[in-house]
Amino acid sequence: MSSSEGSFSKARVEAFSDGVMAVIITIMVLDLKPPRSGEPGALVGLWPSFAIYLVSFFLTTIYWINHHGLITQARRVTAGLLWANSGVLFCASLIPFATAYVAQTRLAPFPTAIYAGLQCVCGVAFNVLFSTIVRQRDDEAFLRRVKMVALDGGVPVTLATAQAGTLGLAVDDRNVYWTNELKEDGSVASVAKAGATVTTIASGQVEPLDVVVDQTSVYWGTADGYVMKAAKP
Repeated sequence: MSSSEGSFSKARVEAFSDGVMAVIITIMVLDLKPPRSGEPGALVGLWPSFAIYLVSFFLTTIYWINHHGLITQARRVTAGLLWANSGVLFCASLIPFATAYVAQTRLAPFPTAIYAGLQCVCGVAFNVLFSTIVRQRDDEAFLRRVKMVALDGGVPVTLATAQAGTLGLAVDDRNVYWTNELKEDGSVASVAKAGATVTTIASGQVEPLDVVVDQTSVYWGTADGYVMKAAKP
């Protein structure tokens, strides 16, 4: 066991991180300088500073909430966890600087781009922390939750193109099935989940509707009152 594992507890890591997040928010609010004039127009003129402060406060709150959820899932404190957590805090600690830069330049394009880039870096740092904690967990329930989260996001992948009026949709272990809703020449088709050539299961269907599958067959209904069945490809 490393010295970091013996001397740090999750509570200590979380308390230190909470303190850093609190300081970040405090620094940001201290950068909000009141106008020298008592005229309402002078206060209105500070709207860029208030706008970017609200954005930064909102994002920092999200980071804090997500950080709490991640640390709660950790089994133990390791050197890798401490470094990953420090990476998150380092990136977050730059938010007050980026916020002040954008505010003082009144939302100029380059400072705003720097601010957006910093938020992306914060996201990468959180992903590193997330991966570090996932490697600690080998229980099936947790890994199943991680898999569900992964399925919720990502870049969409095109499995089929040039389909007409796609309506019904069903999946099994290997393929994705759907209906193309045309009045006179509708069809039922499928493609492998990994992507491949589209297979036409049936054509000449009158507005095929929803599609369902079992272990051996594909079923669908049509607008002219028929229930159809065909073997899986």
